[in-house]
Amino acid sequence: MKGEGPYVGLSDGTVLKWQGPELGCKEFAIPSPFRTRKFCNGSTNPNLEPICGRPLGLKFNTATCHLYIADAYFGLLEVGPNGGVAKQIATSAEGVPFRFTNGLDIDANTGMVYFTDSSTIFQRRNVDALIRSPFDRSGRLLQYNPYTKRASSLAHRGRVRALARYGLRGSDSPSGAHQISINNLEGWLSKSNSFLLVAESGRMRVLRFNVEGEEQGHDQKVFAQLPRVPYNIKRNKKGECQFYSILLVK
Repeated sequence: MKGEGPYVGLSDGTVLKWQGPELGCKEFAIPSPFRTRKFCNGSTNPNLEPICGRPLGLKFNTATCHLYIADAYFGLLEVGPNGGVAKQIATSAEGVPFRFTNGLDIDANTGMVYFTDSSTIFQRRNVDALIRSPFDRSGRLLQYNPYTKRASSLAHRGRVRALARYGLRGSDSPSGAHQISINNLEGWLSKSNSFLLVAESGRMRVLRFNVEGEEQGHDQKVFAQLPRVPYNIKRNKKGECQFYSILLVK
């Protein structure tokens, strides 16, 4: 932010800020006031992540200089420009708790936060089982409104559409929501803030969803079919998207 950083989330739950080659990295934020540094710092044990946290998605709101954090276990968090203990601002949407909060992006014009809950069944420490699971269709693409302080599935004219509660409920989903198999989710907001790209890892493809106008969250299209599992999507300085993949050995 403001030419500082970069910032990175670690397996022990901390967010670090790079201060240059002379000073190196320093702790910028932690996900909970109950996180014990003696117990958590330096940990790479996935079984400690529910206690220590695991920040995955990081994004600054350029208007407020606040950092939003998608922590796999603590949900959606927010911390001020000076860092410290992050504030937990959302842990569920539409009555369904987050289980694997993952990717995150922000509309710089509206402040709307788009983020993903990769599964309502598996946690991040079980990510291998999640990616290989043919049954889990519970991934969700969500939005957090900083003005109403509410998180919700992307909706269209007040009715939950294609990005609603994916998964095992089938036709019981609200408003007959269309079912798709989404595992690991990584969101990427376009330079124009008009559409969002989401990695559907289970099917090795990237989906495109409109986030503006009457087709918000409803006009789902396949943006790219990939030869490997898409894990991350980033925008370069030209505003073009780049995919990062992982290769699974079965």
